[in-house]
Amino acid sequence: FKCKFCDEEVQELTRYLQHTLAMHNAYICHQCGKSFTTKSSLLRHRPIHTGMRRFACSICKKTFYRKDKCKAHIKRHLGLTSDSTPAATNSESYPKVESLE
Repeated sequence: FKCKFCDEEVQELTRYLQHTLAMHNAYICHQCGKSFTTKSSLLRHRPIHTGMRRFACSICKKTFYRKDKCKAHIKRHLGLTSDSTPAATNSESYPKVESLE
């Protein structure tokens, strides 16, 4: 495995992952090679490879790997954004976004 940050080459995946963490402060996904600056970012990324979508929109049933992406999607249904108020639609018929917390 050749390091994507320097010219270091190692024979084993575990040594490559150890090298990138120790020398470059990077957490590497062993399935796709994408790098992350924090362990939590890597852990949040990993479900993409499993195909398991644990979060579903209660309005249209679209599924998501990440809870934050699902919540943002539901807010779009409700006409909510970070700088606006609820849309003029009948938002009472939709479930509250807080129900995902």
